[in-house]
Amino acid sequence: MVDCRLKKGSPANYFIIEAVQCWMNKEGKTETLSLLRGMSIFYYDAWIYGSSLELRKRNVHHDRIYDICPAVIYPRMKVIPELTRNGFKGAFYDICPSSFFMTLLTDNRMEILYKAGQMNLFLRFLERKYGMDKYWTYIKICLRHNYVIHDADLWLDYVDMLIENKLDARNPHYLCPLNVEEAHDWVMGKCKKKYSEKDEKDYIAAKSRFFNLSFADGNIMVRVLESLSDFYKEGKLLHHCVFSNAYYKREDSLIMSAMVDGRRMETVEFSLSRMEVCQCRGKSNQLSAYHDRILNLVRDNIPLIRERMVV
Repeated sequence: MVDCRLKKGSPANYFIIEAVQCWMNKEGKTETLSLLRGMSIFYYDAWIYGSSLELRKRNVHHDRIYDICPAVIYPRMKVIPELTRNGFKGAFYDICPSSFFMTLLTDNRMEILYKAGQMNLFLRFLERKYGMDKYWTYIKICLRHNYVIHDADLWLDYVDMLIENKLDARNPHYLCPLNVEEAHDWVMGKCKKKYSEKDEKDYIAAKSRFFNLSFADGNIMVRVLESLSDFYKEGKLLHHCVFSNAYYKREDSLIMSAMVDGRRMETVEFSLSRMEVCQCRGKSNQLSAYHDRILNLVRDNIPLIRERMVV
């Protein structure tokens, strides 16, 4: 942590306070030293500066606290030989270094993706670990055919729809399209998805605590989709698979519609476990001119989403 003390007529005094140390061995096992933290619902970094670095327990709930993604990384470093063996060449791709190193040392499949240059898939499964077992067979086929996936979320949706339509998802002809966007739209047109009354009830039971949640910035408004008919309209108007691929069944996802002057502009998928945007896409899975403003609006209102988690 960097702190600055200012006094009129005097130069600024900067103080550097070490808040966390993460120690890791060649097997990827870690121990964490950190300062004490004050209790806070909204802030991870409420460090108590007068405390000392001590061993802290670490679990899935604490990963976001201790896996700090720095704004700047000192370029001169030495790493253990095992990291070099597993493909590390010095770039972090805006990934938290401790998470990056732990993944390369402990997950053989992620190591394979990294070495094969499948960085979009690597980053997707690093952020959201679920689904690797489901898709690994199809990923291996792509690796054998040297097919690089540049848009992981779109390609994974495409694979889901191939399976849904009982097409041969293991056939490279389908699995490795020259234009994944066109292939995605083609198979989406084959989907005749219908939802049942049970699907509607399940969605209401899972997400009703978030209903009526909305936030606005000028002419932009983001609101939660509250029914399966909302999902259908969203997918039809924006020509993507939020309905046909049953996003309403995703337990960890909160799906929101971003509207500009009352027109649907982008669909936002938000992770409830990680409290961050998974993807935000407009018509035909493209980004709109309002994309950055929509992302910032959602991120600025994460505390409102978190409040609904405890309702």
